[in-house]
Order: sequence, then C-alpha cells, then structure tokens
Amino acid sequence: MNKTLQYFGSVAVIAALVALGCSGGGGGGKRTSAPVVGGDIAPDAEVGKGKVGKTMSLILSPSMYAVAKANPSAYPAGSRFDDGTSSVVLPPTSLKGILIYANDVLIGSTDSAGNVRLIRQPSSGETITFRENHENPSFGNMSASEFASAVSGGRLVLSIAVDEAQNAQSMDGRPVTRDDGDQEGCGTDCGSATFTTDLKVSKKPSCCLDYNGVASSGNPPTDPCDPDTSFLVYPGSTCHSWVYDEVCGHGWQRHVSPGATDAGQCDRWHRGRYCAAINDSAFKVTDSASSHGPSRKVNVGDTVTFTVLNNTRNNETVINRDKGDDHGTLTAGPELEASGGNAFLLKHYDDAPGTHSGFTWFEERTVTYTAALPAGVEEATVTFTFGQMHPQTISIRVCR
Repeated sequence: MNKTLQYFGSVAVIAALVALGCSGGGGGGKRTSAPVVGGDIAPDAEVGKGKVGKTMSLILSPSMYAVAKANPSAYPAGSRFDDGTSSVVLPPTSLKGILIYANDVLIGSTDSAGNVRLIRQPSSGETITFRENHENPSFGNMSASEFASAVSGGRLVLSIAVDEAQNAQSMDGRPVTRDDGDQEGCGTDCGSATFTTDLKVSKKPSCCLDYNGVASSGNPPTDPCDPDTSFLVYPGSTCHSWVYDEVCGHGWQRHVSPGATDAGQCDRWHRGRYCAAINDSAFKVTDSASSHGPSRKVNVGDTVTFTVLNNTRNNETVINRDKGDDHGTLTAGPELEASGGNAFLLKHYDDAPGTHSGFTWFEERTVTYTAALPAGVEEATVTFTFGQMHPQTISIRVCR
C-alpha cells in the first residue's frame, strides 16, 4: 500500500477549572488542564481545522472499475473516476479514533470527528506515527516538527492508495469458520448486530457483509464464495463502506492478502468481532463514586471502580489521568497497560488460542482507582479522560 503525506493543521488548547472544596461544594479548587482538542470544521469536502484526515484512491481491476463507474452511488459524493488508472479517487474524510505515537509512546488520539486530542506535545527529535489500534501496523511517519507545523497551521491529511480489487477477491474467496468450529458458506448469517438499550450486543453476526453492494440489488451472487463473481458486488457493500470509513483501511491489504497473518479474518483484526458488530456510539463509562453525589468526594485510601463499556472501532480504550501516582494508582488485570506518563491503554480482548479469531472480546472492563495525596496536600481533584471516539471525563475529589 503506497502512502504519501500532505500537511495542514490548527489546534486550540482548552483549559478547565475545577472548583470543588473538601468542606463544601465550592472554592478551594485546583486547576486542571484538559486535552488538546480540534478547532472549527472547514466547509465542504475538506478535513476540518485541527483534524487528522485522509484521502484514498481505490485501485481496481478493469472489470471491477467498470462496475464501479456504472454504479457511482456506491461511492461518497465528490468521488472522481480516473479511467487512466482504473481508480476511484474518494473525497477527504476524517480519521476517526486513531492513536498518535511519539517514538512508539502514546501521546494522543483523534475523536469521532477527527479532532486531535493530545496527552502531551511531542518533543523535538521524536518520530510521530499513527495506528488504528494499538497492535495494528503504524503508518504516516513524520518528525515532531512536521507534525507540530501541520496541526498548528490548519490540517493534516494522509493520502493513501489501496488495491481494492485484491481486497474484494481475497475476502470473498474463502469460507468462514465460526468460533464454535462450524464452517459455513460465505454470506451466511452476516446481518448486522442487534444492540440492547444499554449498547451491548445481543445478536452477534458470524461474518462481514462484503457481497451486498449496489450491483447486487441487495442479493448475494450465485456463488458468493467464487471470487470471479463475488468481487463484482463488493463496491458499496457494508464491508466496503467500513473500509472507507477507516475501520480497517490502513492495514487492509495486510489484513486480507493471501499469506498474511490476518488474511481473511476480519474478526481477528477487530479482536473477536466482525465489522457488522461494531457500533461507534457504544461507549460509556460509569463509576462507583457517582453515588457520593455530584462532587464524587472520596477520602485517601478509598477505591473507585470505573466500568468501561466499549464496542466502538477501537480495540482499546485510552485512559488519561491528569496527575501522577502520588495522587493515587490505577489498577486492573493484564489488560491495562501503562503507555508513558499518565496515559494507559485498556484492552477489551484476551488471547483465545484455538478460536477463529484468536481473541475473545469483552465489551465491558473494570479498572480501580485507589485515592492518595502527596504529603502536605489536604485536597485535590484528579481527572480521568476515557476513550477516543467519544471521550468522557470524570473528576474525583480526594480529601484527607
């Protein structure tokens, strides 16, 4: 997959004041600093200021390009068809929920609109890379100065070329083996997931919809496992739309190419889920301190349990704490990884050897905060920010 970089950018810094005293509801507060967030949205078909976005060119086989060109509604408005290269050039869009690293240490992410949210600014000499999820391949190498220039000047856009014909043929050319060991034909039981009112999955699809494109009139081809016919109905399919929406775009060729580790296993890429089971709205954090009232007042030595529900495209939940270990510790099992400074990654999956994906997905994880204060400090507010797509902030007031 070829990748070239173009730089634009603007980031606004927002500071928050928390004014809560231990003796009452107001006064005595400490200043905390919120993450860096994006600025305004640029008009029409452009990635907004302060955002990270992408443009994508889909390289097609001649027969697939003919189908695509005959069905332009399969592609977003503003797409351009290039007869010379048999490519569809898609308009810019935001990169949602991606992770930003400096020398392989997590320093930030983007939200559901592509807004940049930095845990810290990169230092001179560091190399900036991006990943869709923590264990996925990185892309978009640039220097810290290039990144800073990009986000301070307006926008940062990554331009990508993807061999879409190979993607479609590789995906459709193999049957699906479910976690229970039964093998089924392509396209069987591939409907979207059903979600409960509390955003949990109640019906789990067993494969991805990659044959219901516009040329199929909603019907799978005669033999959905035959790559010579099935790839023709890939444009505009559920799978194709998720690729364009960047759920698995950057690692896509590595994801589905024959011989690759993750070949043909969408559920491996998404750690035990198919794309039809992902819901970018399914993110929520609850905490045991909420029972203490709006101030969430706790004493030194008390514990607070955070329950994190995540069924978005992100395989991990980023957790950012605005103070260090002298203000308490954050603990869980091996699924919680420190990621430099006060940043943590909470994995929503465990290794599950012998299953089709190799992973078991957990919609909910819990982490525990044990409150503490440095010597000589009588009170403080510790603020946690959870998530990438829809960041949620919870502040705990700690008293002696």
